[in-house]
Amino acid sequence: MTHWPVPTNLKQLRGFLGLTGYYRRFVRNYGKISEPLTQLPRKDSFHWTDAATQAFEHLKLAMVTTPVLALPDYTKEFVIESDASSKGLGAVLMQDGHPIAFWSKVLSLRDQVLSTYEKELMAVVLAVLKWRHYLLGRHFIIRTDQQSLKHLLEQRVATPFQHKWITKLLGFDYEIVYKVGKENLAADALSRKGEDNNADATLQALSVLNYNWLAKVKLGWLNDPAIQALIQDLISDPASHKHYVWHDQLLTYKGKMVVGDCSVLKCMSGNCPKNWSKWLPLAEWWYNTTYHSAIKTTPYYAVYGQSQLDQALYIPGSSPVAEVDNWARERAAISRMLKENLQIAQGRMKQTTLALHRNMKLAPKFYGPFQIIQKIGTVAYKLQLPDDAKIHPVFHVSLLKRKLGQNVTAQSTLPPVSPDGNLQMEPIAVLNRRMIKRQNKAVVQWLIQWSRSFPEDATWEDYDTITKKFPTFEP
Repeated sequence: MTHWPVPTNLKQLRGFLGLTGYYRRFVRNYGKISEPLTQLPRKDSFHWTDAATQAFEHLKLAMVTTPVLALPDYTKEFVIESDASSKGLGAVLMQDGHPIAFWSKVLSLRDQVLSTYEKELMAVVLAVLKWRHYLLGRHFIIRTDQQSLKHLLEQRVATPFQHKWITKLLGFDYEIVYKVGKENLAADALSRKGEDNNADATLQALSVLNYNWLAKVKLGWLNDPAIQALIQDLISDPASHKHYVWHDQLLTYKGKMVVGDCSVLKCMSGNCPKNWSKWLPLAEWWYNTTYHSAIKTTPYYAVYGQSQLDQALYIPGSSPVAEVDNWARERAAISRMLKENLQIAQGRMKQTTLALHRNMKLAPKFYGPFQIIQKIGTVAYKLQLPDDAKIHPVFHVSLLKRKLGQNVTAQSTLPPVSPDGNLQMEPIAVLNRRMIKRQNKAVVQWLIQWSRSFPEDATWEDYDTITKKFPTFEP
């Protein structure tokens, strides 16, 4: 609406006034604002003036500000009004007659030769797909001035065009209502916006979901040292790795995108490497509708404040259209494969997390005592550490613990660490032995007490693991 072109003739002006007048009850002082424009359609009086320009800009601003555009109310029924002209499509999303969003699209030269029925059907389908995140899981009404579309669900699908577009409406609960063309003013004006001057007729009032899978792929490259080395080699010498190409900040192999360290994308590309990008929205849907323990709900509910639509299991052969049946079978198979692969990936992550927690238990949380020699600010202290300490002596108060009692045994030296900053723990004694059953095999385990730790911090470790990591250890 804010980029609506200045009318150059009576036809364009009437189209603009028809759209704005349709919602005049939501615009305060509409008659006063539009008066310079309503005078122009009179006979031999179309002379564009500064007053008309000011009224035109004022009216456009009023149409895209409160209270014209309303926020969606999910307790009420949505209504879509669509229309098609010779060169464009238009639609309005409404509730209780109040507009929520506008949309329009210029038809390409190829689509301009389609029949009126095909254009109207295209307008309906594209409008539903545009606002699918509002319409999925609830009943809504579609109003069109193409009377034959009223019986869309009862018609026999006979042409390839119908096969292509009607299948896109699967999964939606809708009712198509015929509306006389002269009453469908808003959608009609949007479909004819900029028709005579070929202006860009893309208009939207609400943001929509965009898939960010490419950003996830690139983030996976940053976390994969092997891919980083590959990219550097290709930058230095494009022919250094056969079939690999680095162009426009994209890494491809034989024309296909390279997927790095990204669990969701790997789950898709492992079983269907040629079609993974086609089915990626299913992976994103599965992730966003899965319960997350951190937020105690699903990301979908956290963003939209409503539960997602449960996808019903498809029954093979339930559709008489072969193309629809094949598409639904493939979609169901991909969904099952995706769910299984992501559950396997979650299992691996859980095992890794448990292993990290077990290793963290081995490390004493506090060492000392050490003398406080200076207070830094209000929440930090400087300690008198050993001369061989290789860490900064200033600590936040949350990392310190007051020494209590006279008989507390505490470490007086800092533990050794590896070059990468990990604690170097070594076994010093075997406190107990046991044998367990793992995958139908007997496994010997030792209860190990680690260096610079207390006996109550001992952990059970496999005998084979200890002897391989610490060959010089003698219990």
